[in-house]
Amino acid sequence: MIDSPGQRALVVQMLHDFGADWQIRHDPETSIWTAVEYPTPTAQHIIVARSISELKTKLEAARGRRSS
Repeated sequence: MIDSPGQRALVVQMLHDFGADWQIRHDPETSIWTAVEYPTPTAQHIIVARSISELKTKLEAARGRRSS
């Protein structure tokens, strides 16, 4: 759940930084955040996290692996 203005700002920043490549979603029932990328028509890359900040960290790591 997005409880604070800081969390809202982080979500907006993440959508700006990663939204072009990733579909970012939050499931309020389970409180799980997911990001899905389709690098090719037949591939899916899925990242799951328990918080928006954890998802941000994982997406940054995925970006770093791709840049290497």
